[in-house]
Amino acid sequence: MNEENDKNLHRFSTGAVRSREGEDERWDLIPFIGLFRLARTCAKGAARYGVGNWLRGIPIDNLLDHALRHLYMYIAGDRSEDHLAHAAWNILAACHMEVMQPELLQIVAQIPSDLPFWTWLRQSGKAEKVYWWEEKTDQSPIQE
Repeated sequence: MNEENDKNLHRFSTGAVRSREGEDERWDLIPFIGLFRLARTCAKGAARYGVGNWLRGIPIDNLLDHALRHLYMYIAGDRSEDHLAHAAWNILAACHMEVMQPELLQIVAQIPSDLPFWTWLRQSGKAEKVYWWEEKTDQSPIQE
């Protein structure tokens, strides 16, 4: 083994060796109860709409609208369905669409761009478009 490969290995007290790949992800920290509820939501959705129906493409603004609706219904006290799991599903589906079908990212800003918040946001430099899978760019997601 060369020194570069050796840095990428985890050596256990037992003598076993394993790659350090994946240490930036902590799957063991995902809350099991939330994941279980999400899986139930997926099963109900598959039964109602068909397995993989959502993979055909749902616009991200629609997914976020549904996520917010479920959150507001939960906050209002509605417990007629698992609103938190439904909101989580919509947000995760939006994450998927953002990467796999970026053409579905057509969010129409509903807040006028001349409000003081947007002015502050642009001036602070926090309005730059940065995705985790891309390099930082100078593009702003807020259109004049």
